[in-house]
Amino acid sequence: MPCFLPPTLLPIMQTDTTEDAYDWDKLRNDIIIYQNELEKCDKNFEEMAHKAYSTAEMVESSDYLADCCQALAEKIIDEQYSKRAEDHKKALSAYIQAAYDISNIIYQTADVCYPRCGTMFIVIGNNTAAHKARTIVEDYIRALDALANL
Repeated sequence: MPCFLPPTLLPIMQTDTTEDAYDWDKLRNDIIIYQNELEKCDKNFEEMAHKAYSTAEMVESSDYLADCCQALAEKIIDEQYSKRAEDHKKALSAYIQAAYDISNIIYQTADVCYPRCGTMFIVIGNNTAAHKARTIVEDYIRALDALANL
């Protein structure tokens, strides 16, 4: 057992043959499933974005990505963080809302914008926020992958 691990991680590294032993193979399989589901979110977003003609359709594609990623993050939370799922979901929802708020502030309120900032900047702001939601899913997957490969 590596001696550089903090004492709190040592129980995770120990082999446990009891009924309560964590199913590492299932976790590794779940990670693959999550990665595949994230790829589906990306693919559908890209298809929607490329077909989008109006600003509303462009915003809709970004909103789809954010919603898809939030649903996937909530699935990961329910399955892998069940003991603190409600806390995670509240923080996730607040983070995504904050991402939308700050992205809209960044792209809509710069002094240089007036009177020029318009719908293009709404699309950019929403797209930025949606990709922040995607990044959270990547963070969850990375964290689980790191634990699965200790």
